Amino acid sequence: RNADEHEKKIGVEQEDRAAKKQRVTEKGDDAEPMQVEKGQAPQRKQENGGSAQVLKLAGFTKGDDAYLGVVLATANDHWLCESASDFDGKLIEDLYTNVILQKDAKLKSRRLGLLEISQYLEKYLLEHFSADHCSKVHVMSILALVNEKFHQGVPGWACFDSKQDTFELLMQKVLSAVVNDASSDDIVLGDLEAGELSIYLQFLIFGFQSIENALVRAHFLRVVSLNMWHHLPENRLEFELAVNPKLNKYWAKLGKREAKEKKKAASEGKEHKPYCERIEAVYVPKLVDCLMERLFRYQPEEDTDDKCPSTVGTQNYEYFLQLILELLSQLPTRRFVRTFLVNQGFVMQCKYSSLYSNGRGKLFKKILSMIESYMKFEVSDHDGHSLSDDEVLSSHYEFIQKIQMLAFKYMPKLNEFALANCKRACQREFLEKEIGKLSDADLRKFVTRQCRILNPDCRFASDREFLQDVLLSSLERPVGRKRSLEMLPLYPTEKILWDEDLVPSSEYDGESCLALPKLNLQFLTLRDYLLRNYTLYRLEAAYEIREDINDLLPRMGAHLDENDEVQFSGWSRMAMQVTSVNVTEIGPPALGEEKPSFVYAEVEYDLSSARAGVQLEWDGIKEHDVLFLLALSPPEYRQEKETPDIAKHVRGCE
Repeated sequence: RNADEHEKKIGVEQEDRAAKKQRVTEKGDDAEPMQVEKGQAPQRKQENGGSAQVLKLAGFTKGDDAYLGVVLATANDHWLCESASDFDGKLIEDLYTNVILQKDAKLKSRRLGLLEISQYLEKYLLEHFSADHCSKVHVMSILALVNEKFHQGVPGWACFDSKQDTFELLMQKVLSAVVNDASSDDIVLGDLEAGELSIYLQFLIFGFQSIENALVRAHFLRVVSLNMWHHLPENRLEFELAVNPKLNKYWAKLGKREAKEKKKAASEGKEHKPYCERIEAVYVPKLVDCLMERLFRYQPEEDTDDKCPSTVGTQNYEYFLQLILELLSQLPTRRFVRTFLVNQGFVMQCKYSSLYSNGRGKLFKKILSMIESYMKFEVSDHDGHSLSDDEVLSSHYEFIQKIQMLAFKYMPKLNEFALANCKRACQREFLEKEIGKLSDADLRKFVTRQCRILNPDCRFASDREFLQDVLLSSLERPVGRKRSLEMLPLYPTEKILWDEDLVPSSEYDGESCLALPKLNLQFLTLRDYLLRNYTLYRLEAAYEIREDINDLLPRMGAHLDENDEVQFSGWSRMAMQVTSVNVTEIGPPALGEEKPSFVYAEVEYDLSSARAGVQLEWDGIKEHDVLFLLALSPPEYRQEKETPDIAKHVRGCE
């Protein structure tokens, strides 16, 4: 019956909207913009004529933002009218300054949403985009509107299906940002402001997330191909090609092809551009180098509070790490990028940045830990073969033995390390003792030249502490994925429940990064797919638990009395005050584990003040029912305090 009534109601509303639409159409060209009820989905009027100027603005009113009227009038005059207007570069610059680079996040979101609804991208930016009209402002405006489509859940690449030449020109401008000269009118990566860099990085992220699209794949995958290994040191390149014979054949073919092109260019009197200088080879190395340079120049405000929000500048480096994470979490983009990043000591360099140790780098550290996990993921980079924990350990021991042979041959001071068994050679205390025997010059030579672990041109190649950390991280025994899962808490704790980076609130707008796995069409292995789903399932359950706790805590009205004792001025059917908790037995850890096998406790609570129905519910608790114990730190009476600060500890029990 309720479903029938709901369908009738929807039918009446649709008839009302159709009648309003008919009345507006009959008014002609001078009709006022239609008022649309809050929450109604925005629609675009595709027909030309008088009604083409009518936009249904979902949730917009005249009092919200005066500039919305300016944007709407501009749209009506330039790209929603019957006859398309000529190109106006000043118009694009005005909208770029007042909308796309607007510093107020709420105003920017509303104005940019209105531009997207009015088809500013399809009917103006792309229509006038050509070799003559492709300035930095024009290109960045296109990137911002494509990003906005993804934020709104609209297909972002559909507008390029019939404009493949336009997309090719756009990608030329985007990819050339790493090699452009500062005097040109094109995008120069090193000169982008914080807001512009955010737009640029988001576009790259959405691009690498969409490599299943043939048009996108053709332009994005070419910059993560074998050509980028031209920027590996010669000794590391020889090592990688020796380990992968199939790649050695491909590399030889690249050399032959380049020789033919060079010979042909010489016969025709043309200049030959070497492969190592082409955009396919230089894009990722120069992108990483430029952004790492900006990261080490960036000095966030001194703040040790883990709950302080990210600034616009901080978000750019979070986007940078998210881009690297996207490259490592997909096999087509991972193959050659991972080797380059490992050789650069990328993870360790990020840990040496000032943002990593600052309170504002909380999300930065979480994304970096995900990158570190994917760096060591159990998969063969080149054939996609899933590796078991035993295969990973066996491969690591083979690597240890190679390092021991090099140490025995070139470093007599490391003879004890060279003759140690593999298990001992992986222990951090033993490694620190052995590395301490080397001088700074010997350590640098051993890590960069002989072991070929780190690029000799790395900015920290002369830092002893950095070299030691890189060598230790390479030699330490990897923690198995199964072991990592076993170390997770069975029930969510306060560290997870109120972490907005892991469990976002319902008000999350999609503009910022999250330290969450993505469910794209590309996965490394079946284990990777299952791990991503398991992580999201855990966090979804944590979100529901947090919402229940946030709902009942205000009802309980916890506060401190004059004797600093916790008292409750309210009540809740789903919560009960605990009078005492006594731990009765702690089981010893099982073989090979560190945590207790079980912890038994007696929890007492008083039901005398509860209603009869509530008492029945609490008396009906059965075996294996899950409860949560909360330790509160409430404010004094009549003082307001946010819920996350009240719940000091949260533990699950059964």
